[in-house]
Amino acid sequence: MTVVASSDATETTTTTTTSSDATSLQLELGDEHSFELSADVVAGYTWTARYDPHYCDVVISHKPARNFWGKTRSDKPGEATITITAKSPGQSEIEFIYARREAWEQGEAALDAFTMYLDIKPWAK
Repeated sequence: MTVVASSDATETTTTTTTSSDATSLQLELGDEHSFELSADVVAGYTWTARYDPHYCDVVISHKPARNFWGKTRSDKPGEATITITAKSPGQSEIEFIYARREAWEQGEAALDAFTMYLDIKPWAK
């Protein structure tokens, strides 16, 4: 699968490959890549990321599903928007965990998890 990621100044093409439990993402230094995942925020489930801040920044924003009038719906999951910003060239990984954070920190199993492998290239000359 090929996706488009944009940096502040330009739009570049990044390559994303997916296997059953891992995803690989190639970015250039300074690129941002955003994607969305389903998240049942009303039930307390959120996505959390473990990563090396030397190589990237990861920002996750959650929002519940809303009805026509803007009220929160408890019968549909919301979504999490995840934005990855490449900071340093090299290879790294991000572990994404979907769980009730407090329960997960106390040892409860995560509902879902996957690893994204990053390959960050220096700026093209």
